[in-house]
Amino acid sequence: MKKIILIILIIIVCYILSIFAFPIKSDFIWEKIWLINFNQEVRKIRDDFNDFITNFDLIWKYKNTKNQAVDIKNDIENQIQDTKNKIEEVQKQVDETQKAIEDTTNSINNSVDKLNNLKNSVWDVITPIDNSNSWNINK
Repeated sequence: MKKIILIILIIIVCYILSIFAFPIKSDFIWEKIWLINFNQEVRKIRDDFNDFITNFDLIWKYKNTKNQAVDIKNDIENQIQDTKNKIEEVQKQVDETQKAIEDTTNSINNSVDKLNNLKNSVWDVITPIDNSNSWNINK
C-alpha cells in the first residue's frame, strides 16, 4: 500500500514539474484525462509567485520599515521628554510644598514659643499680685 501511494505521489510531482518543463505535452496529457483547467491553474499560481518575487520592491519595503521605525523612535523620545518634564514639574511642586510646610511649621513653632513666652509673662505678672494679695489676706 505504501509503495502505491509513493508511486502516485512521484507521478503527481513529475507531472507538475512537466507542466513547467514541457507545457505542451502536459496540456495534451491532461486533455486526455478531461481535466483541462488544472494546468492553467498551476501555471497561474507559478506566474503569480514569479510576479510577486520579481515585483516585490525590497528596497522600498526596507526604506518604509526604516522610516516607520524612525517615526516610532521619535515618538517615544518625545513621550519620554514629556514625561521627564512632567516629573520635573511635579518635583518642583513637591519642593515648593515641602518649603511651604516647613515655613508653616516654623511659623506655628514661633507662635507656640511666643504664646508660651506670653503665658510666662502673664504668670510672672499675676504671681506677684497673687502673692501680695495673699499677704494682705493673711495679715
